[in-house]
Amino acid sequence: MKKYIAVMIISAFVMGCAGQTAAVAPADEARIDALQLQQKSDSERIAKLEKELSEVKENLERSQRQSKQLGESYDTLVEMFKDYKQVVVGLMDNMKKMMNSAPKEKETAPKGN
Repeated sequence: MKKYIAVMIISAFVMGCAGQTAAVAPADEARIDALQLQQKSDSERIAKLEKELSEVKENLERSQRQSKQLGESYDTLVEMFKDYKQVVVGLMDNMKKMMNSAPKEKETAPKGN
């Protein structure tokens, strides 16, 4: 009887395992190929985006350098205009001093005979 029960248990176990393996779906080759193709496409897109990001960073750095140079040029130009203003004001003052210090000539009318 023990042998009969053991055979029944083993048979039930084998039948249970067979039922479980039938439930496992075979690999879907089309799905795997589609996923690999999508992964390749995503990798190419990521590489393209990284390249674009690198270009944008370079452009940003160039723009920042140009902006800094423009700011420095503007500051230099402002200083030059200040100097120019001082020179013009100095010239005007000198002209006024020269005009005021020049001897005033009296008008002499020629005497007629």
